[in-house]
Amino acid sequence: RELQLTREAWSQFQSTRTTTGSLAVTDREITVQPGEDPSSRPALTGPGLIREIRLLSSATPAELASLWLEVRWDGATAPAIAVPLDTGLGSLAQRTLALGRTPDGWQYLRFPMPFHRSAEIRLVNRNAAPLSVRVHVAHETRRELPVDTLYLHARANDGEFIAARDRYLHPDVPTAEFYYHNGFT
Repeated sequence: RELQLTREAWSQFQSTRTTTGSLAVTDREITVQPGEDPSSRPALTGPGLIREIRLLSSATPAELASLWLEVRWDGATAPAIAVPLDTGLGSLAQRTLALGRTPDGWQYLRFPMPFHRSAEIRLVNRNAAPLSVRVHVAHETRRELPVDTLYLHARANDGEFIAARDRYLHPDVPTAEFYYHNGFT
């Protein structure tokens, strides 16, 4: 029952447009300094819905492993999304409609990402040198969101295979064949 309700809620976000304006797009090239760079924080005000985050960088795979995407919802101090750009958004071989990497190098996250008051998107550079990244965010402002709206959460794991039955999955979901590895958990 819970899975059905979740599926219906996400479908509603995808199929209905209760916007107060048109789709807004932020597209800019930034240089992310080592550490947590305040200039890499596009902040959005809500209620709203992020439709897409796309990132493009000419960094090496080793540099991308130390460049992280973090997203915080509604003023939270801890990120709801925290993934490295090397594997956290999938690869060319692992791409889907919702996340992955295009043949020309764009990494994308296209899950509906609703928020009530604010969304803060950060790039955290754990490398010693600055990195250049093109950031593209498409979002829309909503008049309102249901009070029980769920936030997208995604974390990179530590690279170990973990049986899903050992994680926090809903008891109605068959887990015998599902595993998490190097990416979203």
